[in-house]
Amino acid sequence: MLHTRKTETTGGSESSGPRTVMIVDDNRDVLQTMAEMVENLGYSVKTASNGCDALDILSVADDVSLVITDVVMPGEYNGIDLSVRIGADFQIPTILATASPRHHFMRKADKGVELLLKPFSIDELGRRIEAALAIH
Repeated sequence: MLHTRKTETTGGSESSGPRTVMIVDDNRDVLQTMAEMVENLGYSVKTASNGCDALDILSVADDVSLVITDVVMPGEYNGIDLSVRIGADFQIPTILATASPRHHFMRKADKGVELLLKPFSIDELGRRIEAALAIH
């Protein structure tokens, strides 16, 4: 399921307009809450409820600057597999969001992967987004 939301405020530089962050989570409530948080930080948001939908969106969207994905998701791609695929195919940075950093999926994560532990504050989310965008 794809949703694109735009906001009047600007995340990033004024001249380039708001940057777009994609959020991927199979939990509708978490997805909506994270989207609202990211919008409140001044970014445009695209959402996907699973890895396959996220890849479909990325294959046609050229405005996504960052992907924040849940780690544990049903379907073909968990968040770590999705992160690897996004890095290889689109060269877009990803942040892995999880409440379980010791989950067995995490053993497959790259050592340098950005990890955001749930629950998190909007300030922490903002710092992580800014840091990831500054690197890339």
